[in-house]
Amino acid sequence: MRSSFVLIASFLSVVCGALPKDVSTWGASEVAEFFYREAGANIAPKVIADAGIQGDDLFDGILNDAILEHDLGVNQGVKRAKILKAIENLDREINLSADSIWEWRAANIRLSDFWLMTLINSAPSTLLLWSRFVDSSQGVLDKFDDPIDECNIFWFWLMVIFIPYYPFYSIISANPIGGFAGMVMYFFIFSGLVSNIVSIFAFSKTFPLRMTKEFGGLVAALFCYYILYWFIPRFFMDLWLYFAIYIAIPAQVFFMLLGTLAVVGVAGLLSSK
Repeated sequence: MRSSFVLIASFLSVVCGALPKDVSTWGASEVAEFFYREAGANIAPKVIADAGIQGDDLFDGILNDAILEHDLGVNQGVKRAKILKAIENLDREINLSADSIWEWRAANIRLSDFWLMTLINSAPSTLLLWSRFVDSSQGVLDKFDDPIDECNIFWFWLMVIFIPYYPFYSIISANPIGGFAGMVMYFFIFSGLVSNIVSIFAFSKTFPLRMTKEFGGLVAALFCYYILYWFIPRFFMDLWLYFAIYIAIPAQVFFMLLGTLAVVGVAGLLSSK
């Protein structure tokens, strides 16, 4: 029965079209079809759904050899190896040519949500340094980080010290995100850039505070990436992302711009005396 279901699903996919390219939209049926196409593994979508696996769960080492054997019933070692190799190839393909930022996130949710988002929020200068000198994510960020890696070293250090949000503004302008989420992220980065520019005029006072925030952001990112990630269910990650996009980040943008206007106002009052 299970074999028949997968064969029918595979036939329909040939007739009706290929798998959706955006892996972040895959459910149990698409994952079952992917397993069958790449490794000939006949796993019913219900078994995959009961295991709580969808497109996002193919990456970051969540789907490993033990889960394939014990939870999904793939007893043949060769088929398990083929599935894991196909996932590795799919991960590499997405990193090079993702259809959307959401598909790229699906393939790199640990790096995206627990490292990059934490650093860009609280420690953008640290993120610049990490991206240029430390990043060993094997091409995961090649699609996005050229403005950081390829710029003149003198200009790079100017950005690190004075305007760390500028390269992220360049990146998001070159790789726009559609919809409300894209608008929120754009204004978040833009407001950070405005704040950087304004703070230059009070550099001696704002720089120590920025460095304190950078250190706190780095500690938070290390904790999130190496510890918190292993305890947070995947559905909660998506819930937190929606909360951040629709509530937390807009509120942060508002207060960031409000603080910038306050700095400008204070500076104007001081200069008029």
